[in-house]
Amino acid sequence: MNGNIGKNKLEEIISALIKKSVGYSDEEHIEEYVIEDGVETLVKKRITKKFVPPDLSATKLLLEYFNQASNTSYEDMTDDELDAEVERLYDEYKKIKTKVQIETEEK
Repeated sequence: MNGNIGKNKLEEIISALIKKSVGYSDEEHIEEYVIEDGVETLVKKRITKKFVPPDLSATKLLLEYFNQASNTSYEDMTDDELDAEVERLYDEYKKIKTKVQIETEEK
């Protein structure tokens, strides 16, 4: 599945898919300025936190990637079972990523 994608790019893609499949919080920063006499002054700053819900399509892509050789049928799984499988795979991914980071630092 990874074809000609470099290892770092593949890790970046998997990391983004994991984030999207489990949902995440994000902050939006909005700043309003006024220009008086050529001087720009901040008059209002607003930070909005929002939660991006889990995406089932990203979950399915991850499951397909991590279980290419497996005969497991995800179509028959309930949402709760899929969520549990995503969490299991996410934990596995974190272990692999930590191992790769340690190996990279040792070189």
